[in-house]
Amino acid sequence: MDSISCKFPSKLNVSKERTVPMHRHIARRYASRKVGRIAAQSRELRTVGVPDYERYDYSKRWRHLELADSAEKETIRRMLWTSGRCLELGGGYGRITSLLEEIYDETLMMDLSQLNLRIAQSRLDKAGLLRGDIRRIPFRNDTFDCAVCIRVLHHYPNPLPVLQEISRVVRRRGQVLLGVPNDKSIHNRLFNSAEETWVDEHGHIISNLGSRAIKGIPLVETVRKGTGLFDNNIGRALRRLRFLSHLDVYSSGMLALKSLVFISYRNEKPEDNADRL
Repeated sequence: MDSISCKFPSKLNVSKERTVPMHRHIARRYASRKVGRIAAQSRELRTVGVPDYERYDYSKRWRHLELADSAEKETIRRMLWTSGRCLELGGGYGRITSLLEEIYDETLMMDLSQLNLRIAQSRLDKAGLLRGDIRRIPFRNDTFDCAVCIRVLHHYPNPLPVLQEISRVVRRRGQVLLGVPNDKSIHNRLFNSAEETWVDEHGHIISNLGSRAIKGIPLVETVRKGTGLFDNNIGRALRRLRFLSHLDVYSSGMLALKSLVFISYRNEKPEDNADRL
């Protein structure tokens, strides 16, 4: 199996047949099972509304949104409270991964899109990359101290399988940090609160998660913060005024004004689940 080192000096090689670990050291120590056929998973996800990111360059969505990007990263940095190993799910082209690899001893990012992983390869310094379906995470129980999943779950009409897998691979009392559209914001209450799903400006189907997303999952909320003041055309117009990102960060508790909410959870799964494969 071809892999690339933690410095990513060689060409990315992603198999269509199975999940390929991009960081051989991490994969050899922690992986417990194969994920299955990537092509079939891609088709399956598209049938339930998950965007086809092989045809959509997500990095272009963030052009000229430096204010929103900086505010999100700083808010995430302030909310993280564990160390050790971190798993990011649906990390795309590595936008948030670049922050996580600065904070954690070991970081691994998992995404289904080969296009995203190729872009991430050129951006990241030491994080491992893994291609696969985040509903079937190929790691043993209690492998990670923290899991981060930003701007992903709302693409799944049923996020329960993803959350179950997250709880399984994160150690007991480890941290889980989710970033989802804020269903309590003024904008969403006015335009989207009554809808189960809606279509965003990119043609992607967005599911209104609300509180039902974690029902039955042993995740205990510890804090929530929001951003999004400049995740719009205003932010693009004012992008050179970098100090404005601090306004979004300092007002992160004013959730009614925020389009995106970050929720930190403590994984309170029962002790008898620990170390079970």
